Amino acid sequence: MVFSCDSLADSHDRKTTANSKYISQADDHFIQLVYQMIKRDKKGIVLHTTEGKPLTPEQYKAEIDEARKQYEKGDYITQQELEQKTKNW
Repeated sequence: MVFSCDSLADSHDRKTTANSKYISQADDHFIQLVYQMIKRDKKGIVLHTTEGKPLTPEQYKAEIDEARKQYEKGDYITQQELEQKTKNW
């Protein structure tokens, strides 16, 4: 498939117009969420813990390494043990 410069420019213009339309209709809360996502992405945040702590790839790898060490030491409970514990809650 061959694209001319004109069709690429037209495509870009359509995307820009569509994006502007959606942004102008979005509420402030949504814009703030998108901004925060972009900001986090630039910092290298890959995920958040269950407590909401942001983790970089290096921190995530360290968490995984720590979990593996705990497992190798036998510092874990089995599925059956967990199920038994939860019966008493």
